[in-house]
Amino acid sequence: MKGRTYKYFTGEPIWPFGFGLSYSKFAYLEAGVDKPQYSSADTITLKVKVKNDGPFDGDEVVQVYLRKKDSRFDRPLKSLCGFLRKNVRNASAELFVLKVAVNDFRLFDPGIQDYSVEPGGYDLLIGPDSATPLLTAHIEVR
Repeated sequence: MKGRTYKYFTGEPIWPFGFGLSYSKFAYLEAGVDKPQYSSADTITLKVKVKNDGPFDGDEVVQVYLRKKDSRFDRPLKSLCGFLRKNVRNASAELFVLKVAVNDFRLFDPGIQDYSVEPGGYDLLIGPDSATPLLTAHIEVR
């Protein structure tokens, strides 16, 4: 799969995964998680504030991608771990609240011959598609 999907592609895609057209323009204002550290049994509550700066009401799909830089496993560069679609009226802002299960971060560990969540730091890349991270939230998994 290397170089073939958004998970492994290092170039600049013409149409990124999750890309969509809208009659409006959205600004990603802020993002935050409910706490800085999690266990594999936890669920992250991620809040993202999005403003409609365009002239029309419109739907926006907030997408969250997971990235772990210092992994001991061969893992994707990023992978979709959550998304939420909401209508945002023009000239107003909406709070998007997404739930992301830490257990979904698991990968196959050949050392234990089972799936596990690797401890350490993770970045949650937030934006309208796979190639446009506009905000980042960092978490630690113990």
